[in-house]
Amino acid sequence: MSNHIHPVGNSWDNFKETLLTPEERAEIGLQVKYAGESREVPPIAEKERTGRMLKGLRLRAGMTQKQLAKAIDVPQSQISEYEGNKRPIPAHKVPLLARVLDTVEGHFTAR
Repeated sequence: MSNHIHPVGNSWDNFKETLLTPEERAEIGLQVKYAGESREVPPIAEKERTGRMLKGLRLRAGMTQKQLAKAIDVPQSQISEYEGNKRPIPAHKVPLLARVLDTVEGHFTAR
């Protein structure tokens, strides 16, 4: 289990503020640095939310795409496609992803 505080519900704002480090937020595009100043970027489009959520949670868990793929028994290319929102996450993989990444299933389902 991680030492992170889990948000109540599955609000994206709660997620990004409580589960991701500033470095993780920057890596998935939630915050940018410009001239040494940190700025928030606009909210993520709903069609991109699931993939970015998956990538952020994977990074928080310290896992590579290959490690996550092995843990849920899919090829690494599928993890890349899930994160890039090129392939939907199959419903039967959602509970396993949530368990492996120590989160709630709602992070991987449409709102």
